Amino acid sequence: MKINSKMIAKDLRLSGYIFKLFSIKNFKKAK
Repeated sequence: MKINSKMIAKDLRLSGYIFKLFSIKNFKKAK
């Protein structure tokens, strides 16, 4: 259970980082 929740947290963190990079790229494109 502990390992599983850690993996999920890591995955959420990674997807959040990718989403941030993606939105920054879109913001630069819009400008």
